[in-house]
Amino acid sequence: MGWQFKEFCTRITEINSTINEIKIKEAEKIGLKGSHVMLLHELDKHSEGMTGADIAAILCLDKAAVSRSIAELAEKDLISIDESQSGRRYRAAIKLTPDGKKAAKMLENKIDSAVGAGTVAEFSDEQRQKFYYVLSQISQNLKAYSESL
Repeated sequence: MGWQFKEFCTRITEINSTINEIKIKEAEKIGLKGSHVMLLHELDKHSEGMTGADIAAILCLDKAAVSRSIAELAEKDLISIDESQSGRRYRAAIKLTPDGKKAAKMLENKIDSAVGAGTVAEFSDEQRQKFYYVLSQISQNLKAYSESL
C-alpha cells in the first residue's frame, strides 16, 4: 500500500503544480496573476455576483488571499464591488465588469485548451466521464476522511 500513497501524492502534486504554472503563464500575458484565474472563472459563472466569503468557500482558499485578489482585480477595473447593501466589503456583491468578462473568457479558453489537450484529448467520451467520476469520488472520499479526523 505504501507505493500507492507515494504514487498518488506525487502525481496529484505534479498535476497541481503544472496547472498552477499554466495559470500563471496565461494570466501574466494579460497583466494578471495566477491567483486571479479561478476567481475570475467563478465570478463568470455567477453573473448575479458573489461575496468574498462565498468565493473563498467555493474555491477552498484563504479569506485573506481572496481579499487581496479582490482588491487587485478592482484596481484593474475587472470587478465591481457593491457595498451599498452590506456596508462591508467582504460581504459585498462582487461582479465582473465588461473587461472582467472578457478576461475571464480569454483565460477560460486558454486553460480549457491546455487541460483538454494535455489530459483527456486522447480519451473516448466514456473514458473521460469515468475519469472525472473517479476523480470526484476520490475528492469526496478524502474530504470525508479528513472531516472524520
